[in-house]
Amino acid sequence: MARQNQDAKAGAKKTKNQRVRREKRSLFVSLCLLLIAVVVVYFSWLRNYSALDEQNVLRPARTTKPAKELADSELKSERLPSNLSLSGIQLGDLEIDAAIEALNQHLDDLIAHEFTFYHGEKEVRVSGPELGLKIAEPELRKILAEAVKSQKGGSLEIPLEASAENLAKVLDKLERNFNKQAKDASYAENSTAGGKLELKPAETGLAFNRGAFVAELKERLLKGQLDSRIELNLEPVDAEIQASDLETDFSLLASAYTNIPYYDANRIHNLIVSCEKISGAIIQPGQIYSFMNVMGDFQPGDGWADAGIQSDGVTVSGLGGGICQTSTTLFQAAILAGLDIVEAHNHDLPSDYCELGQDAMVAYGWSDLKIQNNLKAPVKIIAYFSNPSVIFEIYGPAREAGLTTQLYVEHGDKIKPGPDEKRETEDLEPGETKVFRQRSEGYKTSLYRLWLKNGEVIQKDWITSYTYPAFSAIYLVGKKPKGSETEESDNDNSWPLSPSSTGYNYEPTNKWQNGGYDYDYNPGGEQSKNNYYDPGTYPSYQVPDSSQETGC
Repeated sequence: MARQNQDAKAGAKKTKNQRVRREKRSLFVSLCLLLIAVVVVYFSWLRNYSALDEQNVLRPARTTKPAKELADSELKSERLPSNLSLSGIQLGDLEIDAAIEALNQHLDDLIAHEFTFYHGEKEVRVSGPELGLKIAEPELRKILAEAVKSQKGGSLEIPLEASAENLAKVLDKLERNFNKQAKDASYAENSTAGGKLELKPAETGLAFNRGAFVAELKERLLKGQLDSRIELNLEPVDAEIQASDLETDFSLLASAYTNIPYYDANRIHNLIVSCEKISGAIIQPGQIYSFMNVMGDFQPGDGWADAGIQSDGVTVSGLGGGICQTSTTLFQAAILAGLDIVEAHNHDLPSDYCELGQDAMVAYGWSDLKIQNNLKAPVKIIAYFSNPSVIFEIYGPAREAGLTTQLYVEHGDKIKPGPDEKRETEDLEPGETKVFRQRSEGYKTSLYRLWLKNGEVIQKDWITSYTYPAFSAIYLVGKKPKGSETEESDNDNSWPLSPSSTGYNYEPTNKWQNGGYDYDYNPGGEQSKNNYYDPGTYPSYQVPDSSQETGC
């Protein structure tokens, strides 16, 4: 019996323990499910909250206003200190926008100011409106905002600024008035010392620094510093060529002469006038000298006389005739002096005062002689007429001892003229014949400058090449009445003057020349001068084309 009771107690205890374990498991599972439900609910709520936040439902929309506007909006309801004034204008107890509006109403009075910019004794006045002055509002708002915040009154200056367009014009004005161009050292003729070249020292220039001036002016205006007089700081500018670069001894570099081929008072007058126009000229280093710029356009009343000039192989009369002999002599002297020839032209016909290939024909408007000074110092030209010669002398820096120059001409092939022409004219008696244009061969030449050291050629410089055109002879024959028994046919070529006896008989010598050369030239052979046509005698038959190139 006791045994049975013990077994019964043991069974009941076991059953109780099993029930407790079941209850604990049930509770654990319930807690886990509850926790899971809480987590699910939390994340579901978090997701929904984020969606609402993105739609700005749970908080106000973000502002897009800049910080300055936010600061002003926060201060709009606040007022300036009661004892605050700007440039003498009372702004106490005003809000910022009202204060700015009040200042703008006094703008004309604020900018009615005149500045005086000066350097040394020179000064330039500029008005406020000329600068385009206006209130610098961003800077003004900062000043007013600080005054509202600190509530400290007092007297302040209004910040200003200049209009960019107006300021640029003022800068140009100041540059025109204060900038000074530097001048290179140079030589000039001293009239009190017999025309001797005198070295003039370089002059230092002054430059207005736009950038530094603008920075300084902006700073002054923002601080409201409206000083009446403002000194400008100008920077020195050195000349490129100083006196030390030009110091040298001057001597005669070269001379050249040409002789007049015949006496003609008008021609000699023009030679004297042209020499006087040139003599004393100074060509600075690198400068290009134009012969025709000095001569001008040969207007009546300018002191020129009528003399012979060339036109289409014929000699006619024109103002300034003969000055090609002056240009030719200068041409030769310049080459011998070692200068550069920028422009030069030959005549239609060989000149009777210089060797073939050494002439320089000039004519206003289309043919010039231009010379450039390629030396490091200036050169001076002396020109004069001493019967029977045109003489040029060029002075410059002394050459190395033993170094000289000469002219040398190489002659190319001759050019044969075409058939001679016969032209009838009523200005001559029937059957009478005159030579209107002489027959002449054409030539090709090349001109060189020879450099010699103690008489030996060390260098040969090409200067220019010329082509002289060939011209057929033109004969004028008196027109015979129609039906005359003595009327010649169009095929009659039996001239009274033989073509072989007319024209230029030139034989080149290829001599080296120092300038000044005469060669034998026989216009018309042995024929009498009475057989030659004078263009002034028969006005009805002139040069075929008046626009033809001309030169003396």
